[in-house]
Amino acid sequence: IYIVPADGGSPRRLISNADGRQSDPTWSPDGKKILFASGVFEDPKNEDLRILDLASGQITIVPGSNGMEGPRWSPDGRTIAALPFAGGMSIFDMETQRWKSLVTEGDVGGWEAFSADSRFIYYMNIGHDQGVFRVRVKGSKPERVIDLKDWHMTGFFGYGMALDPTDAPLLLRDTGTSDIYALTLEEK
Repeated sequence: IYIVPADGGSPRRLISNADGRQSDPTWSPDGKKILFASGVFEDPKNEDLRILDLASGQITIVPGSNGMEGPRWSPDGRTIAALPFAGGMSIFDMETQRWKSLVTEGDVGGWEAFSADSRFIYYMNIGHDQGVFRVRVKGSKPERVIDLKDWHMTGFFGYGMALDPTDAPLLLRDTGTSDIYALTLEEK
């Protein structure tokens, strides 16, 4: 994980690679810490979530986060959302230091994003029931926000989603075409 000054400059490494891979860094709401996944890619028993305190350089493991990936910190700082390797979505209460399963059905594809008021988590469901859903942080049945049945996704990891300041989903969509050409080769 690197940090780059907003006004330009050289990237500075925050964490050595000695502890394995780091991914999905996300800022704490106060900008003093970074939450990230650490460990061996796609090996749940060797991956967990960690928090780097930028002032002290201390790294702490989020309790009970073994086998979690894709962490996101809520804007109010009270909750962390993450994806268990077994599927679904779970949330971690920073006050009680406990995990709770929030979404257990569907193909939660990640890119989870908290609403600006921290009351909802939006996420993409991929596969047979493709769409954008949201679920209340306090728990509820997920509700479909957008049906993506005929949506052709694109992005670095195959798709991507974020929320704008009004909590409207921002999605990447492939609107290009795929052409097939036939070539005839002549021997000279």
